[in-house]
Amino acid sequence: MDLNYQILEGVNSNVNKHMVWLHGLFGNYRNWGFIGSNKTIRSVRHSIFFDMRNHGDSDHHDSHTYQEMVDDIIRALDKLNIDKFTLLGHSMGNIIIG
Repeated sequence: MDLNYQILEGVNSNVNKHMVWLHGLFGNYRNWGFIGSNKTIRSVRHSIFFDMRNHGDSDHHDSHTYQEMVDDIIRALDKLNIDKFTLLGHSMGNIIIG
């Protein structure tokens, strides 16, 4: 299962923290673009925006459970070697944070 994502690097060379942004049902990673590109946020965080399973340009499957979406995000973050992050979700994206 591959998730589409975009990484928006922080604007300062000393930024070493990450924020993961999760969209709502029927959304995609672009829903967070305006807020995530804010210079104040980018001064303290790198942002990672995901298209979750069956959304946007991520893989589509018949199965679509909250646990599968959690597992997808964890696998994607593991591939990116990110183990500490701030998580922000809207609607469905918030539900999987649980």
